[in-house]
Amino acid sequence: MRLEDLETSLADDLSWRKFELSSLITIAETSKQQNGVDSDLHKTTLKALYLLLYSHWEGFVKKSCKFYLQYINNKKIVTKELTHIFTALALKKSITSCYTKENLDSLSISTYLEFVNLHATKLSQKFKVDVKTNTDFDDDFIKTFSNLSSKNYRNLLESIDLPFFSFFSANEHYQEVINPDGTKQNVTILSEILDFSLLYYRHSIAHSGATSETLNIEAYQDLQGKILYLMDLLVANISDFCHKEFYKSCNSLQKTAYINEKNIEVKEALLRFYRSSANLDEEFLED
Repeated sequence: MRLEDLETSLADDLSWRKFELSSLITIAETSKQQNGVDSDLHKTTLKALYLLLYSHWEGFVKKSCKFYLQYINNKKIVTKELTHIFTALALKKSITSCYTKENLDSLSISTYLEFVNLHATKLSQKFKVDVKTNTDFDDDFIKTFSNLSSKNYRNLLESIDLPFFSFFSANEHYQEVINPDGTKQNVTILSEILDFSLLYYRHSIAHSGATSETLNIEAYQDLQGKILYLMDLLVANISDFCHKEFYKSCNSLQKTAYINEKNIEVKEALLRFYRSSANLDEEFLED
């Protein structure tokens, strides 16, 4: 897979997902105009939008990360030239085998010596892991657990050495959310977007079929804008990491500088979404 092929694959996969969402929004808006917000058709279409948005969020992130790993596979780079994350990926199965009950209960050191030897061998070999880009299911390296929450999203990105920006978990811009039991808590912006908006409605609709007063086309469009931004951001990060070869350990300083600069852009972009919301607390806007 050439870099051009990777970028085309990412663009194509994102394009058809955006088209589906746009088409369903048109149906939702038409049903609202023709039948009213309380019509069964409009309510059903709104539910479908939330479910489709989550489906494309999880599916796209998973597929994109697989494409990224496959691209690095095809570069045929010696493992020791990559960052330590990729060394860990190359040794993942061997590490797991060391921690079987049989090995832990054994007094033999042979298993661990074998691992040390394997580690030295892997470092001198070309990096390659088994990635299944032709399936939407989890594999040994790309896992979402059918629940791409903020926590799982962070774990996934960090597991393949893609950036999880510090602003995602910054406490100076906490957002207040209301729990199902009526209590309130402050959460990070990313958690508010994923855990308390997208996943909350996805679980509520999928498991109970319930809706709420906040389930409306305007709130949905606001959420979709944030999710699509995160998807576009992932494409940009993967493309930049590949162009600049940030997967190589020799480029670690440049990678750190890039992430710090990009973090400022992410902060400004996400805060613009919240500034456009009529319900945004003025204190939340203060930088």
